[in-house]
Amino acid sequence: MTIRHIAVHVDRDKHCRLRLDYAVQLANKAGASLEGVFANVPASLPPAIEGGITAQIVEAQQAYNEQAQKESKAAFDAAVASCKGETSWTLKDGYRQDVMARRAMGADLVIVGQPDPDEAVATTDFDLPSDVVMRSGRPLLVIPYAGHFEVEVKSAVIAWNGTREAARAVQDALPLLAGAKVHVLAINPSEHDPKPEEVCAYLGRHGIESDHDEIHTKDLGPGDMILSRMSDLGAGLTVMGAYGHSRFREMILGGVTHHLLAHMTAPVLLSH
Repeated sequence: MTIRHIAVHVDRDKHCRLRLDYAVQLANKAGASLEGVFANVPASLPPAIEGGITAQIVEAQQAYNEQAQKESKAAFDAAVASCKGETSWTLKDGYRQDVMARRAMGADLVIVGQPDPDEAVATTDFDLPSDVVMRSGRPLLVIPYAGHFEVEVKSAVIAWNGTREAARAVQDALPLLAGAKVHVLAINPSEHDPKPEEVCAYLGRHGIESDHDEIHTKDLGPGDMILSRMSDLGAGLTVMGAYGHSRFREMILGGVTHHLLAHMTAPVLLSH
């Protein structure tokens, strides 16, 4: 896959500038254009008080949105001052997940931030990564809200489970894995799953050095095992297929994607 256009979600949270800096670095590395996307979220009030909306409340919400737009645009302009390629700014009315999923369809890669429970202004913020990757058909790069990360990845982990989603993620990640030492990790694989050494062979044909490991364990869940291996290797990127089970099942019963999105410590590339 060749990255020619990147769309990055822009908002006014305190972590946005780190996400923008990463997006600019990646656009410069790939020779890609960069689009900042801001969602102008409509006013949302609890049903119990909808009938009591006053002009002052509406005006206050409009003023808040206008200020958020100005601050977000200023942050984007400051970040892209060092961008070598074409940049653009898109402002659309709508909820964040709807706006980003639509804009993602015109991009090769989408970048969003990991929701910070101390910063999210609405419960819908927590659905942003999962909604975009499920609805857009595009690879999604999620940047953690804590830490600073470089696009020149020295070490990366591929969470391999032999699914179509995982195979898609490996292909989508090729431009990001160039120059990295990649560790292909299969946790509790069945005898019928495609073997991780087959992934290594595929990576080798693209000039990417890799090794592999199969782990059988009942003591540690797959999500925690991936996080542990990321920490051991100092991985700057994790690649995985998103929601091999239904998203509803993962959110209710727990799942690897849901766990990684909640506890990630380095950027994660997801494909579905």
